[in-house]
Amino acid sequence: MSLLLPLILAASPIATHLKGLEKPKKEQRGVLGDSQLAAGKVKVHCVDVGNWWLTEVDDPGHKGAVAVWLKRKTGDAIPCDGNDEGVTHLSGAEGFGYFAGVRGEFVFVTSADAFGDRAGLRVYSLRDGNQVYETEFSLHAPVTLSGEGKSTVMHFHAAIAATCEPRGDDAATCWKQLRESAHVPEALDVKPPPCDAVFKGKGPMAGTTLISLPAEIDLSSPKSFKYRAGTAVCAESP
Repeated sequence: MSLLLPLILAASPIATHLKGLEKPKKEQRGVLGDSQLAAGKVKVHCVDVGNWWLTEVDDPGHKGAVAVWLKRKTGDAIPCDGNDEGVTHLSGAEGFGYFAGVRGEFVFVTSADAFGDRAGLRVYSLRDGNQVYETEFSLHAPVTLSGEGKSTVMHFHAAIAATCEPRGDDAATCWKQLRESAHVPEALDVKPPPCDAVFKGKGPMAGTTLISLPAEIDLSSPKSFKYRAGTAVCAESP
């Protein structure tokens, strides 16, 4: 396919919840042609991410990006023509979601869909295109990125399984159970989620309450994941 027309596209709504992404040095958006799967155009987004050009191809008939890849830079011109010869594909990004941005040595891809207040996030290395981390985070609290290069640290609210309902008379008992099942250190000051306030005035809920806990991780070392002080988030499942 060849580039036909420049086009400005809006960012993914989920991607806007990531704070601290680097501003692209250079980028280009365009249309590759008509979709063969649905009404609309196949679009391409190309970004200068240092030693690579990152390309994302989107089709309105396809959930998530059709493809996301990295191509070594050989000059200043952006190779934004949809040609994936000699590239490094971000395995698992296709069909999952959309490119959100870059920070340090990492590429961030957010899920195409959300579940209640939860969205998925996959992080890839800019060195080799391999996935280094995956999580679900609460959209009620932003994901914030800090540090540089290998020391990029991510603060977010990590989703956990709700094995009980932390509301009403059983809220304290349930919260203790949730902390234990998530292996939150006893000494860590994590305040319980304000579920009673969230569901005040609402009728019976069909689904399970969604709980997310404040957490952080140094992306250069996925085993560095830990919970941090703060307040848990409570939301209603769809």
